[in-house]
Amino acid sequence: MDAKCKYFGRCGGCTLQHVPYDAQVEQKRMRVESLLRRVGVGCPVDILSGSPFGYRNRMDFIFHEKGLGLRKRNDWKTIIDIEDCPIANDQVNELLKDVRSWFVKESPNIFDIRRQSGCLKYAVIRSSLFRKSASVSFVMNEEFVRLQEERDRIRSFAGSPSAENVVLAFVGKKSDVSISERYEVLKGSSFLEEDVRGCVLKHSIQGFFQNNPAMAKEMVDHVYRLFENHERKGISLLDLFGGVGTFGVCLSPLFEEVLIVESFEESVQLAEENLKENKRIGKAICFDAEKIGRMQIPEKIFALVDPPRSGMPRKTLDWLVEKRPQVLVYVSCNPEQLAKELPLLLKVFRVESVKVFDLFPQTEHCEVVVECLRR
Repeated sequence: MDAKCKYFGRCGGCTLQHVPYDAQVEQKRMRVESLLRRVGVGCPVDILSGSPFGYRNRMDFIFHEKGLGLRKRNDWKTIIDIEDCPIANDQVNELLKDVRSWFVKESPNIFDIRRQSGCLKYAVIRSSLFRKSASVSFVMNEEFVRLQEERDRIRSFAGSPSAENVVLAFVGKKSDVSISERYEVLKGSSFLEEDVRGCVLKHSIQGFFQNNPAMAKEMVDHVYRLFENHERKGISLLDLFGGVGTFGVCLSPLFEEVLIVESFEESVQLAEENLKENKRIGKAICFDAEKIGRMQIPEKIFALVDPPRSGMPRKTLDWLVEKRPQVLVYVSCNPEQLAKELPLLLKVFRVESVKVFDLFPQTEHCEVVVECLRR
């Protein structure tokens, strides 16, 4: 079939637009099922999908000589100029147009990745449909000699009506990242808000939040139902890799207490605020999940883990095997890594259910929720 995006095949973002969406979804379901069967998990695998386009609430666009773009497929040093992106939502595309118009008028100093010189690296555009607000974070080379000049130039963009929040983020010239703990707010705020299960969750413009909020809400609903099906009297929830508390805050009505563990300090602060603002019983702790064995954990717990693509540290896995919570829910954004870790967990757990969520249509990525019960 013909791809919807005019950049498909050149842009390195989407890889599956030539495949009918129903077929994409089934391919992902079968892939997860095959991976789990190899490690002895034979239960049925269901999948839930949503809108195939217009779902992303965040895009990291790269500054280049013509404006803003994305990396060319299989050539990370070459940028494809992008005027609009069909997997991004309308707010993101509207703000992209505004930044591009400003770029043409102001002609800022852009960063040259080959020469490791210049100033502007990324424009990270994020939106919240809940508040109908959007943000742009201009990522700058903090070693640029005329940094103040470019700061002042960007201030001219702060009057744009489509950007409620305008932030400057500072990184080193050799650092190819699009977020930073060193930032300055030019307009609005440093965070956005999203509604999940009636909870208003603040998340940092410089932090992580699910890029497909509609499907993320479906995933939280599913996890809520999983825990709801078990006897929970006197049980606390341990939410590892908890971020700003998306799961912990939303699931807290089911438990005596929720303990959110996260290593990124700003996310922990927001998780504490989200617990307080939503009147939830729990606490958030800034702590490395690899060292979870050093923490005082309630005796009776259910556990939820939502690690990054690299998966869980071995010490965290060993601790879960030793602790043996009655219920363990593993939320994975990397099915291959999940399949590597499950054999160790299966020593003391059995898999009760598996569900795939297609949070990333037109790409090969998906999220998997595995419900494990203590043997």
